[in-house]
Amino acid sequence: MMKVVRYRHFNFMLHALAWSIVLLFPYLVSDSGNQYKIGPLPGFYFTLSGIIHMIIFYANTLFLYPRFLNRTYWWLYIASVVLIIFLSVRLKFYVLESWFPDASPDAGVHILFPSVLVFIASVFYCIVADKIRAEKFQKETEAMQLGVELKFLRSQISPHFLFNT
Repeated sequence: MMKVVRYRHFNFMLHALAWSIVLLFPYLVSDSGNQYKIGPLPGFYFTLSGIIHMIIFYANTLFLYPRFLNRTYWWLYIASVVLIIFLSVRLKFYVLESWFPDASPDAGVHILFPSVLVFIASVFYCIVADKIRAEKFQKETEAMQLGVELKFLRSQISPHFLFNT
């Protein structure tokens, strides 16, 4: 039980650290004289975009992938993914055009790829997490099966047999 609690805390802390780095990246690598820009993108836009990417990541990891990616609802999963990426791109274009009108005109080129990249990363995360869960379940099942076999063998050995030998 204690290992599970530690693992959950570790997993949460790892996610918090990774997203903190993503959200604070422009403030870590750029300076205020440059408005914390990363390429043509303003630093604050980069942070807002990171929040949108968090929503994509966790929407896929916690909701879409576990509920819809199976033999029955795979088409709903694909439609949902296309919709969520389309909405994220539209939202990022809106934020860039209305909040940062003086941004470089070639900043719009950097809007679609990060959303798709975050989605792909979330799919790989789900696959790895599923594989770890399956291996853990298999090990627990094998351990339980060995325990049952050991109890069965112990019950087969008669105390009188041991005493006589």
